[in-house]
Amino acid sequence: MISLINPYTQDIFQEIPTHTEQELTKKLKKSAIIQAEWNFGRIEDRAILLNKLAAEIQKNEKNWCEAIVLSMGKPWKQAISEVIKSVDLCQYYAAELPRFLEERLYENYSPSQVKVCFEPQGGVLGIMPWNFPLWQVIRFAVPALAAGNTVLLKHAPNVSNCGILLEENMLDAGFPEGVFQSLILENKQIEQVIADKSIGTVAFTGSDTTGRVVAGLAGSYLKKTILELGGSDPFVVCDDANLEEAARVLTLSRCQNAGQSCVAAKRLLVQETVADVFLALLKKNFAALKLGNPLHDSTDIGPLARADLAEKLSFQLLKSQKLGAERLAGGKQQGWAFEPSIWVNVRKGMPLYEEEIFGPALAVQTFKTDLEAVSLANDTRFGLGSTVFGQEEQRLTFFEEQIKAGSVYTNTLMRSDKRLPFGGVKDSGYGRELGEFGIKEFLAVKTVWRN
Repeated sequence: MISLINPYTQDIFQEIPTHTEQELTKKLKKSAIIQAEWNFGRIEDRAILLNKLAAEIQKNEKNWCEAIVLSMGKPWKQAISEVIKSVDLCQYYAAELPRFLEERLYENYSPSQVKVCFEPQGGVLGIMPWNFPLWQVIRFAVPALAAGNTVLLKHAPNVSNCGILLEENMLDAGFPEGVFQSLILENKQIEQVIADKSIGTVAFTGSDTTGRVVAGLAGSYLKKTILELGGSDPFVVCDDANLEEAARVLTLSRCQNAGQSCVAAKRLLVQETVADVFLALLKKNFAALKLGNPLHDSTDIGPLARADLAEKLSFQLLKSQKLGAERLAGGKQQGWAFEPSIWVNVRKGMPLYEEEIFGPALAVQTFKTDLEAVSLANDTRFGLGSTVFGQEEQRLTFFEEQIKAGSVYTNTLMRSDKRLPFGGVKDSGYGRELGEFGIKEFLAVKTVWRN
C-alpha cells in the first residue's frame, strides 16, 4: 500500500494498493498482446488520438492541478503551466508525426532501390520522477506512443495518483486498453518488467545513483536505456550582461518548483566587477517570493515534496556552512518548505559545490576571466543545461563552445522545448528527449535494399 502525503499539511490524503505479482503479470501480457495491433496501426490514427488526449488533459486541468499540488506541493499557478505545456506537446507530435516517421530514400544506388525506415521497438518502460508529475511522463510517453510503441509507466510512489489519472485520460481519449498502463509497483518488482520480452526500451528520469542501477539492470537483459539524470548547472553572469534581466531569469530558474528541477540553475558564476550589484538585485528578487499554501494563487514557493528531501537539503546546507559557506540571504525552514537562500564563499569539498542541490538554495562563486568561468562551469560531474548572460558575440560563442553540457542557453531561461533535443552529458545521462531526436530514441532504424 502506498500512502500519498500532502507536503503542505503532511496529512495522508489517499492510499493506493500496489499490484500483486499476478496483477503485474496480467498487465505485461495485456501490453504484449496489444503491441502488434498498435505497432502496425495507421500513423494518421495515432495523430488523431494524440489530439484527443490533448483535449482530454485540457478538459481535466483542474483535476490535474489538484493531483499535482496535493501530491508534491507545486504551487497552483505552476501546475497550470505544467498542464498547458503537456497539452502543447501532444499537439506538436500529432502535427509532426508524418514528417518524423517518413522513410528516407537514397537515390545514388541505382539500379537498386535503397531506403531507411523507422519501426517501433515494442514496449517502453518509463520510470519517472515526482517533480513534474505530468510533464515528465508526457515527454517520454507521447513520442513513444506516437512511434507505435506501447508504454508501461512506473511513476514515483508519491505521485502514483497522477499516473492513474493519465491512464484514465488515455482511455477516455480513445487509446486502446493496454497501450498505456500505469504500474503501482514496489522496487523489487521492476526487474520483472525490464526482463519481460515485450519491453524493448527503458526510459529513466531521476538521480544518477538510481540511474546507474536501472542502466545496469537493463543492460543485463540487453535493453536500450535513455537516462535523464541530475544536474548542477552553472548560470554565468558576465560584466557586460543586462544585470536586471539576468537576476530575473536566475530567480525563476533557481526557485520555480521550490528549486526541485534537474535543469534549474544551481550555481551562480558572476564576474567579480559586478558581483556586489548583481547579488543585491538577486537578494531583492528572492525576498519578494512568497512561501505558503501551494493551493493559493499568490504562492510562489511551496514545500519540498517529501520529508526525506527536506532533511537532505537541510543536511547539505548545514554541512556546507560548517565547511565555511556563508548564508547571504534567506534559508529559514518552515515544515518541509525553505526560504530561497543565497550562499557565498562556496568552495570544493562542500555539498553546495559537489552535489546536486534539489531545493531553493543558490551557490555563488566569482570569476575574473572568461577562461576561469569556463573552468568553474565545467568543474562538475554533471552536464545537463547551462546559462550565460552577456552581450559581446565572440564572448558568448566562446562560452557556448567550451561549456560541456547537453544545452547552453544565452540571455534566456534554460528549459526544455518540445521542438529541441533535451538531455545531458557526463553524469547527467545519455539519450535525448523531445523533438525529432526524441522520437527517434523509440524507433528501430531499418535499412532496406532492393536489387
